[in-house]
Amino acid sequence: MNGKTTALLLSLLAFAACKPDVPAPQPQDIQFIGIIDNGASKASVGIDNGRYSPVWAAGDEILITDGTSYVTYSASEGGSARSSFSSTAADAFQETAGVVSGKGFTAYYPADLLENMFLPAVRTYSLPPFEGSPMMAVSDNTILPFKSICGMLCLKFTSSEGVTVKTLRIDAEQGMSGAYTINGGQAVIEGTDGVTIDCGEGIAVSDEPVPFYIEIPAGRYSGIRLMACTTDGHEYILDELPKVMNVERAGLYTYPLSFERLECQKAVLPEGRVFNVAIKQVAGAMVKEATKNAGMVKSIEFVTGSSSTEGEEIQDPLSKKKIYARFNAADSILTITTEATEFYASPDASYMFANFNKLIEIKNIEALNTADITSMRSMFENDKTLGSLNLSGFNTSKCTDMRSMFNFCSKLASIDVSGFNTAKVADMDSLFMNCSSLILADLSSFNTSEVTTMKYMFYNCNSMESVNISSFNTSKVTDFTYFFYNCKSLKETGDLNFDLRSAVVMDYFFCNCSSLENIDLSVWNTRNSQPSMTYFFFGMNNMREMHLGSEFCLSSKPSYFFTSGDQNTYYFACNTLKVDIYCSPEVAEWLATTNLRWIHSGYSNKIPATITFFQWDSGGEIEVTWAAN
Repeated sequence: MNGKTTALLLSLLAFAACKPDVPAPQPQDIQFIGIIDNGASKASVGIDNGRYSPVWAAGDEILITDGTSYVTYSASEGGSARSSFSSTAADAFQETAGVVSGKGFTAYYPADLLENMFLPAVRTYSLPPFEGSPMMAVSDNTILPFKSICGMLCLKFTSSEGVTVKTLRIDAEQGMSGAYTINGGQAVIEGTDGVTIDCGEGIAVSDEPVPFYIEIPAGRYSGIRLMACTTDGHEYILDELPKVMNVERAGLYTYPLSFERLECQKAVLPEGRVFNVAIKQVAGAMVKEATKNAGMVKSIEFVTGSSSTEGEEIQDPLSKKKIYARFNAADSILTITTEATEFYASPDASYMFANFNKLIEIKNIEALNTADITSMRSMFENDKTLGSLNLSGFNTSKCTDMRSMFNFCSKLASIDVSGFNTAKVADMDSLFMNCSSLILADLSSFNTSEVTTMKYMFYNCNSMESVNISSFNTSKVTDFTYFFYNCKSLKETGDLNFDLRSAVVMDYFFCNCSSLENIDLSVWNTRNSQPSMTYFFFGMNNMREMHLGSEFCLSSKPSYFFTSGDQNTYYFACNTLKVDIYCSPEVAEWLATTNLRWIHSGYSNKIPATITFFQWDSGGEIEVTWAAN
């Protein structure tokens, strides 16, 4: 080797020794691109010139997996069908020198899709944009082509006469809602449930097409049935949808439909007494009258949307849908079924469930459409073992008669009648009579402006502690006899804002309300109507304070107003022996001459009671002259 070569080698070696090390490539977090395929998919799908334009919204979250790890990514921007997605998670997917790690990616929208693989059977009516419509993407790179795992039906309704849709239901022989799995990128339903669109207060349909969107899994459907229920209680069955329908992923299927081509189909129950006898006979009772007891039935259950034809037909002759009743003696359950979505009660529903004296429950009573009922007389009378009733969904807007509706429901401890519209009811005679287990009665929603009789209304409700009847309009009521008779546990009446201009008889009104300590009747005016009030305050053993205002008085002096004259033990204030009464001086003098004097003198129990009168408005004490016995 010559000198020049040696020098050159030494120079190169020196240079190599001085050159800095080059760092190895560092892994970088992957940024994905999500692209939504055309079609009715994605939460923010919109309508642009009649075409669907699916777009991402900034912050939309997706879940990405490579088969091992699962990482949530968020959309960086919104407003279009294409968006970049990034993640701040420590375990975000990474790439090295432009090479994507992993063998492929599967992405889901929304990000919790795998934890919530369920399509609800009942959905609220909505228009685009649709939030949370499930999508899925499969890719071997960072470009994720999202596509809905379902298809979308768009049913466009018109009506020349105008209808308001309450619910819309679609069924098929295959399932459209419920739990699902994903196979080949599309949802596969495990059950057979259909879909009901709940339209809330109602969606009005007229000449202009109104769309109803229903998202269902992709697949082949047969035996399709479409039912619409309007707010006026009519049910329509549509026969013009295809009997077989193929639905593809992300497909949009539009069908124009008209209510003029819909046939009203109602399951109408017989008149109340006829229905009562019919189901008792199905259960094996040898009865011919609704007033006769049947003790074999413990449970009555209403079932809608049923294809079962088991049992005996019991529908009204005018019913478009058949109704079947069957009885299982082994468990004492009487089942009433129909293919329709609800049962329509006859206008005369009197005695409908009366005299089932072993009946414990009525299941799915909310399936009973009561919009046409005018009479509910004795509807549940003498159901002595019925423990609770939720009738809050009852439509009573046409009802005029509620006489004895719950009479002798002696085990009824809980009742909800908060939805009752009583604006047309004229007769409430014995409404809760002998409901001896009822603890609370909230009738604050009642409109009683047309009621003429309230006699025996709470007769013998001896467990009732509180009642709210503050909304009662009693201007037309003539008969209040035995209104609170024997309500021995009653401690609170609330505001009794009674208008007594029409009152004729009020005998025994508070008789034996032995727990009532305070009462406020300060707005009562009996001066003009002067009703009969015999035994009105009889047996109010614990009374301490009364507010009677200035117009509570009669021209006559009833002999048995506060107590009887035979020295019995159930007289007024026999436990407290001290009562403060707020009224006018005129009323105070009038009370001192009724048989309240027997309480004051001790004639009734040999122990005088201190009765003190006070001015109803100022509270000043009033001196009176007590009449002799």
